[in-house]
Amino acid sequence: MKKLLILCAFFMPFFVSAANTPQVNDFANSSRIYRRQFSLTAGKQYKFRTFSSGDSVLYLLNSSNVQVAMNDDCGSDCLSTQDSNDSTLTYTPTTTGTYNLVMRNYFSGQVGVTANIKQYIDGTLGTSVSNAPLGGIKQSIPAWDAYSQTSPIVAWRKLYFYYFNTDKNASGGASAASNVLYLVSNNAIVAYDHDAGAGLTSKITKTTGSCSSGCYIYGGAYNAASEGNARLIVDPYTNLGDLDHDGLSDALESVLGTASIMLNGSARDTDKDGLNDYIETVGYEALPLPWEGASPTQKDVFVEVDYFKRQINNNWVYFFKDYETFIKTELSASFMRYGNINLHIDLDDNLGEMSDSASLKGALCKSSHFNQADNPNWTINNFYNTYDKKSVDFTSSRDGIYYWVIATNRHTKEGETSSGISCGSTGSGIGTDRVIVSLGYVAHNVNGIISPATQEQYTGTTMHEMGHAFMLTHNGNDQSGKSEIHRSVMNYRYQFSGAPRNIEFSFPPYIIADSVWRYSTDNSSNRQELDWNYNNVIQGWANTGENGCLNSVAEANQSPKQACVDTRPYAQPTCDCTFDEWAVLSLNSAGIMGLGYEGEDGIDSENSPIFGLNGVILAENLDDLMNSGAKYTQLTTEAEKAEHLSRKQEVMNNYYTAERKAKLREEYLKYLEERGFVEGDDYKIIDGEIVFE
Repeated sequence: MKKLLILCAFFMPFFVSAANTPQVNDFANSSRIYRRQFSLTAGKQYKFRTFSSGDSVLYLLNSSNVQVAMNDDCGSDCLSTQDSNDSTLTYTPTTTGTYNLVMRNYFSGQVGVTANIKQYIDGTLGTSVSNAPLGGIKQSIPAWDAYSQTSPIVAWRKLYFYYFNTDKNASGGASAASNVLYLVSNNAIVAYDHDAGAGLTSKITKTTGSCSSGCYIYGGAYNAASEGNARLIVDPYTNLGDLDHDGLSDALESVLGTASIMLNGSARDTDKDGLNDYIETVGYEALPLPWEGASPTQKDVFVEVDYFKRQINNNWVYFFKDYETFIKTELSASFMRYGNINLHIDLDDNLGEMSDSASLKGALCKSSHFNQADNPNWTINNFYNTYDKKSVDFTSSRDGIYYWVIATNRHTKEGETSSGISCGSTGSGIGTDRVIVSLGYVAHNVNGIISPATQEQYTGTTMHEMGHAFMLTHNGNDQSGKSEIHRSVMNYRYQFSGAPRNIEFSFPPYIIADSVWRYSTDNSSNRQELDWNYNNVIQGWANTGENGCLNSVAEANQSPKQACVDTRPYAQPTCDCTFDEWAVLSLNSAGIMGLGYEGEDGIDSENSPIFGLNGVILAENLDDLMNSGAKYTQLTTEAEKAEHLSRKQEVMNNYYTAERKAKLREEYLKYLEERGFVEGDDYKIIDGEIVFE
């Protein structure tokens, strides 16, 4: 029967005019393809019949997932209770063994459709299945061939087929990320996968074989929670076709819109957010990053938040968590509006009780930061050591991809009232991978009623401490005298209350007011009351660009900023200036480690380590990265996972020798100086670790 094949809309450009062509397709309503295992006996006749209001197609696969039989419409073998669009698959095996029955909907993107299945063995009713999901996606793909040769030259082509869910928070996003994928060659299924990709997504790799016609992909959700938006990627990958060695072919990168040629450094990170294009495109280890919202062409910042709790007025107060919705909403909107950055905050684990009266009272960046002289009544056992606890409480696969925020009572010492600290990275020692937000101790007394720190305090502090990870200073506003013109949460004056708006709401015309939770957006258009005839005069920064300063010596001598106060009555207008901080935000690990320190090591080789944020080594080499999903899926026991983490730590230890760390530290301190960081004001060095407050 002739039918119209209804395919879901796809939005990425693609080409089908030639063999071995990359392809990207986006789908709505990636629904379930049914699969069930049966034991069949040689010589017996088996019939599988469907009964549904939908349009089913049945396939029978052997234990190698190769198709041995199929049926679309039951035709002359329909029962009176079957519709003409139902299926009847008949098969008599010659070998006893395990077989897999697969059912999909002829029409793509059908959600909520089901079918009943009945198995007959030599005419006798066997197994019955009720309400099996009848869904899936069918997509044609170009002809392809995979090969490998060693002479006259070494050459090979591998075909990678990826199928995964996309942004869970978008309209139509799935609540889980597991998928199934079938590869069809010459109209017959030849391969199947459901977990070789990152985070239980699907990936089929072909190193041999070909398809000249009838080339398709059947994709779908593994379970009901995984039904939603999905993407198919076909990548014909050759040994000479990946110039930047990022795991994506140059041809595919032209479709994705990512960089593939080395110009001015590594092209592995097109959007310069410190995350490799490959992992943002298809994921890494247990992380289905596209489903978590990542894009290789849109800056992303991922944050895991773990938190403690305490009791106030006999009620439990959960640090950060109590204000989760407000913090996420405000900060995500600010990062997108001003920086075109997708901020992803995942509230994770409750780590227990912490307060001045509990056994755990505060947190440390490292145990070596504990000073007994500063803690006359507290011991080191009263502190949560984030350096050591990272391997326990932080999700291990996220290392080098996510920042870790820990919401605690206090930090570093007894009675400390500082609201937070940004710790040096646990691996390379460069950049920040752990942020302590320490507001749990706060107890506001209003008319005798005790209340915890406010949502505004948590929002401003979280953004402030994250700003240090992005290489922002206080702009001299960390002392007793603070600028009134530098409108930023990095300015201590505005950290808890939010910065005054440069743009107020109006209607008409409709203008959205500024968020008060922002890094400075100050420029000559929105702060015309300042003198913008200055460039790069702020604390020695080499790249702040246009600076807005006070208009006169008289104004300078009235400014409350400490740098102006200290030079009265001779203060100059440049003692108090502002600038656009979003324009100089650095997401790629302090500008030093981005995707690895590119020195004498020839770091862009396919055999070199693959780096994440703060120099964390994600994979030993490119091949290790591209197989990280399948390798991680094979770690089924806690012992195997522990061994995997131990191996990764060993790789880090071998790479970051004392000599290399010293060289990186030298470059890092130089970089901080160039960005106006002042030791003692913007950062401290504690037991060799660079920390920010």
